[in-house]
Amino acid sequence: MNPKSSKETILNEALAIFGKLGFHKTTMADIANASKRGRRTIYTYFKTKEEVYEAVVEREIDKILQTLRGNMEGYESVDEKLSHYINYRISSIINLTKDYDALKIAFINNYSWVEKIRKKLDEEERIMLTQLLRNGSETNHFMIDNLDISVKSIALIITGVEFMLIKEDNVETTTVQIKNLQQILLKGLKARN
Repeated sequence: MNPKSSKETILNEALAIFGKLGFHKTTMADIANASKRGRRTIYTYFKTKEEVYEAVVEREIDKILQTLRGNMEGYESVDEKLSHYINYRISSIINLTKDYDALKIAFINNYSWVEKIRKKLDEEERIMLTQLLRNGSETNHFMIDNLDISVKSIALIITGVEFMLIKEDNVETTTVQIKNLQQILLKGLKARN
């Protein structure tokens, strides 16, 4: 059997098991049984249940980033791209934490492995926001004095709102907050004529 295929199968089944049983109740034996692999095979790829969970979450974050990058091309105006970015970025992380209780707890309590995963998300976010804001500035759509500071500030705001919304866990509040954030950022960035 192809090692990559075997690992993907383990991660796919682990995702379902973690969603069904929760992090704390899931065992390596549960993951092995669900993936139709022996525990020895599971331990070939992962030393602990935490490593499996981390790999599952990292893969889900990668999917979010890939979708986000792909979807950005579907919008023409920089306003639409930034609005979509904010909405999809925050909504997808919130939805991920809703599906996985351990991830929600980890995001709120800043566990070290979440910080490692967040670092990758933050780096990708910096790249995407830099592209968006540079494009808006070059087309005189946005007025930006300092690109780096603007990117860092927007990323910090998104992370702060995301954190608050994960804690609140309220769909209506999430929708309203995302819409308000989109309006505030877009109005604040608009070039003055």
